Amino acid sequence: QGVRGRDREDAFARCLDALFEAVQVAETQESAEAYIRNITHYIFSTEVQRASSRELSTSSSSRRHPGVMFTCLLDAFAYGLSHDNGTDEKKKVDELVRSLIKDLIAMADKPDVGLMDVRPILNQVANKIISLCLEESRIAKTAGCEGIKFMAQLPGLGVRWITERIADVVRSLLFVLKDMPFD
Repeated sequence: QGVRGRDREDAFARCLDALFEAVQVAETQESAEAYIRNITHYIFSTEVQRASSRELSTSSSSRRHPGVMFTCLLDAFAYGLSHDNGTDEKKKVDELVRSLIKDLIAMADKPDVGLMDVRPILNQVANKIISLCLEESRIAKTAGCEGIKFMAQLPGLGVRWITERIADVVRSLLFVLKDMPFD
């Protein structure tokens, strides 16, 4: 019988969240990182293929909406970045997510993949990071600010990324400042 419909998506999302939590445990860190890297590579590759096939499609709505697995992965990134179990454990997740984003950018160097194929995926990742600034928890806001800083410092893409999203970035950072305590 198996899992059907929305339950399948929820189960996958919970598995990804659990993997990000497993990265923060010393005994399971190595295997959890390997699983996350493999899953992420598969999902990024699938999205790149969808992006290149979407160029052939004339439907603009198919160009804007990411796949279900990619959406779950973005939610897991947000969960991992905004989940606080301690400074050292959080750094492990931060480094992993940064490494995965760099892997995505490195995909553009492959002969059969261009920057324009990777760019929509990178935009979705960036939008998810920016949206962390709009969350209620201080940890999520901090993760969003750190993510913006990381994206801005990416070699070759940082300045361009900030320039294209200046209004969203400023709005998100002002939202964070508005909610900061006065001390």
